[in-house]
Amino acid sequence: MISQATLASPYAPKGACVAPGVAFALNAGLDQAATQLGRSKPLRILALGSSSTFGEGASSPDHAYPAQLESILRAELPGVALDVVNAGVSGESAKEAAARLRLLIARHHPSLVVWQLGSKEGVSLTPVDDFEQTVKGALAQLRAADVDAILVGMQWNAILEKSDHYRAIAAALERLSTQERAPLVRRFEAMKAIASSHGGVEMMSPDGFHLNDLGYHCMAEHVATSILSRLGRAR
Repeated sequence: MISQATLASPYAPKGACVAPGVAFALNAGLDQAATQLGRSKPLRILALGSSSTFGEGASSPDHAYPAQLESILRAELPGVALDVVNAGVSGESAKEAAARLRLLIARHHPSLVVWQLGSKEGVSLTPVDDFEQTVKGALAQLRAADVDAILVGMQWNAILEKSDHYRAIAAALERLSTQERAPLVRRFEAMKAIASSHGGVEMMSPDGFHLNDLGYHCMAEHVATSILSRLGRAR
């Protein structure tokens, strides 16, 4: 398991983001991003996804997870020119996100795409096979463009966990990570572990589904841990 230190934050109690027993971002490395770092070239990360990427429930855009991820990575990679582009769209499905990929790659020229996905399909009962084919096609497109990819797993809460279909989509993400050699940030497992071990820490917004600032901070922490470990910069 990778060490998960929590950075100082006005809304992140010390240790709040530690997810006991959860290993992050297994499988392949990030060859293109590592090459950029090795050549001292700027590192651009494109954050793709739905409301959890857009930042629904955050107090401001600066507290959405992509903005917090950029701050963490800047602190962990001093001297590296990097930025994180938030391309999240609330309510967007994986299929809709995949349809935008070509345009987003041409516009932003990322070295790495961090794709948060699955929750929409779990709630909307999208067929598992359709979801898997969408993700496989998008990952093939990224490989063809020499762009690395990290998958970010699904939102967890006690109600969603009871859904057989929601769990089936989560299982599909695990399969895709292994089959496609795409690192997976185990967000579902991390959120569940945090809820079990830090029961007094509130990470959800008042609607009970979207994250609050602390929840987005932990999401950024887990994504950063995954990226840094795949780059050989474990925290």
